[in-house]
Amino acid sequence: MASESTAELLYSGVSAETFPQRQQNTIVTQEEFNQENPPHYPAMMSMKKQLQQKKCKEDCWMNTLFMLFPFLRVLYTYKIKEYLVGDIISGLSVGVLHIAQGMGFGLLASLQPIHGLYSSFFPLLLYSFFGTSRHISFGTMALTAILVAEVVNREYPKYAGDTNAGSNSSSNASLDQTTDITGDEVMSVKLGIAMSLSLVTGIIQVGMGIFRLGFVTTYLSDAFVGGFTTGAAFHITTSQVKTMLGLKIKGFSGPFNLIFTYMEIFKKITDTNIASLCISAMCLVVILLVKVCINQRFSKKLKVPIPIDLIVLIIGTVASHFMNLKDTYGVAVIGTVAQGIPPPSVPPLNIASNFIIDAVILAIVSFAISISMAKIFTTKYHYDVDNNQELLAYGLSNGIGSFFGCFVGAVAPPRTMLHDSAGGKTQVHSVVSAILVLIVILALSPLFASLPNCILAAVIVAALQKLFMQFENLPRLWRVSMCDFFIWFMTWMAVVILDIGTGLGVGLAFSFITVVMRTQFARGYTLVKTDDMDKFVSTQHYPNIPKPPSSSNINIFQFQSALYFANAELFKEKLFKMVGKPYEVKTHKSGNEDIERAENSNESADSRGGMGKNAENNSVSKETETRPSDSSSNSAQSILILDCTRIVFIDSSGIKALSQVYSEYKHLGVTVFMAGCTEGVYQALQNGNYFDLFPSGYVFMTLIDAYHMAVMCLGSDSKTVL
Repeated sequence: MASESTAELLYSGVSAETFPQRQQNTIVTQEEFNQENPPHYPAMMSMKKQLQQKKCKEDCWMNTLFMLFPFLRVLYTYKIKEYLVGDIISGLSVGVLHIAQGMGFGLLASLQPIHGLYSSFFPLLLYSFFGTSRHISFGTMALTAILVAEVVNREYPKYAGDTNAGSNSSSNASLDQTTDITGDEVMSVKLGIAMSLSLVTGIIQVGMGIFRLGFVTTYLSDAFVGGFTTGAAFHITTSQVKTMLGLKIKGFSGPFNLIFTYMEIFKKITDTNIASLCISAMCLVVILLVKVCINQRFSKKLKVPIPIDLIVLIIGTVASHFMNLKDTYGVAVIGTVAQGIPPPSVPPLNIASNFIIDAVILAIVSFAISISMAKIFTTKYHYDVDNNQELLAYGLSNGIGSFFGCFVGAVAPPRTMLHDSAGGKTQVHSVVSAILVLIVILALSPLFASLPNCILAAVIVAALQKLFMQFENLPRLWRVSMCDFFIWFMTWMAVVILDIGTGLGVGLAFSFITVVMRTQFARGYTLVKTDDMDKFVSTQHYPNIPKPPSSSNINIFQFQSALYFANAELFKEKLFKMVGKPYEVKTHKSGNEDIERAENSNESADSRGGMGKNAENNSVSKETETRPSDSSSNSAQSILILDCTRIVFIDSSGIKALSQVYSEYKHLGVTVFMAGCTEGVYQALQNGNYFDLFPSGYVFMTLIDAYHMAVMCLGSDSKTVL
């Protein structure tokens, strides 16, 4: 090695004696490497062989049992001294929040509060047996509740004239045609719809788990979920405004329903119940002050956050009972609350065909939000969750719970955060929470009969604080990725202006469009080698780095995207723009003839220490078996190196684009090298017969190999290169 190379080694802190000198025979093409190390690409295995490989071993049945019932593994490995106290404390704390949110979200789902308690008991208990996350708290959730309410309010007028609609019968009677129905009959119809929706959603989630579709959430980006949940928070808040004001207004659905709702509210604003407004405003302020100024600010000092939601509910119920707010001030209250566990009943599946799409949306949304929360804690505490088992757990919780008057649930972030801050360790905390909710259902639920609806509305709105705070993420999204910013913003706008279902579709469509746009506007750069190290940087980002004299006729192009039908033309356009269009490249035929003579030279092959091919394989007539010579006595006019390290996928259109590039440049005497192909890309090129045209010896393992070979072929002194 030349003295310049030794200086480089010393400059980098490594002595020349301890760092092996680069020799010419270390330049390796992909073809040579594959000949010395034959690759193995496993073929698709038949279903029969896959089943044979999955035959149970000695511990297979035990592993299968633990996989289907993760709670058994928790009990098997449970450390009582380390876990029990934390699980009990967190279970009681989360159980209190379950009671408060369950009753509120029951009303939010257009059902009775007791159904929120049912949905906080059965699904919670079922998830503790089938779920794999140790920290999440499954049950009622504001977003799923409002989605259920949309379906219930849309569908129940069709069956309101049929008192048996909640028990396997249907009717086409409209609400306008039936004016003598009672509130209990309407609630029975609504409950039947909610139960049926929950069962269908559960079946879909179980099916997704069985068919291993847990990967679908990868298509729901954080930006999309953030915009969607924030937009849904506006709908949830709007649904509670009329309750907080004590107004009775008709509901709206479909596009612009928020606008129509607020127009209706302002029309009847003079009918506001002042007592309801004052109570709800006071409760909202108290809850937010305690949560933000005490629970969040002193979270490290408080072992258990103050359960302000339940405290407000209890105080409000007692005050309402003794002050007789209903009769004295006209404040609406919950009224009679059912007591005890309801007998199981089969949901009316004959009406399920009307909301299959809604069930699919609920299944995916509830899974996406729940698994996102679960993975936050797997990262924090270094354990794994099984996406497909989680789908089974959510599906069984929703499906089985539907037989007991439950509506679709999911993981609520506030409860999950509370569980973690209270010191919970395992799923045992869910059992403790379920026991506390069960006690309320069996014995204490009638005591909430005097609870004002406006207080529950305040509890619901206060629970949305974190969702509204997601606006703080917008500046960061703008700095990091404009695409993510616009996904968030467009999804939020679509949900708010249109409705939740339509907004979901618009947000997903826009997300997929941005994926296509990112490939359509994929980046391509010309690279230059730095003088003091074997590194390559883009000339666009580092314009002050001069091009080495030895590589003045070497152009390196890097395309940073998959190469497929959607951007194959873009690849050629960027290449021709940055390197030069083929008809603009000045070449001489003599330079190309020099390379052909070098390729046919056996002496050049021997100078590489046996790495070359015989004269027959090196002939121009068999380019698929050639490798460019490193003889310094021959030179080419220009060489183009395609850096393929960032191309992770290629299809037939991409192969066609590469073939066209090679043919056009070759016609003008420009030699084309390729470097850094991934195994998948190289195999695709082989399967696409690309090497029938392109010399396989021109594909190098690394970019530095291709660069050194290009310098040698151009006739430069290797000392100035190495």
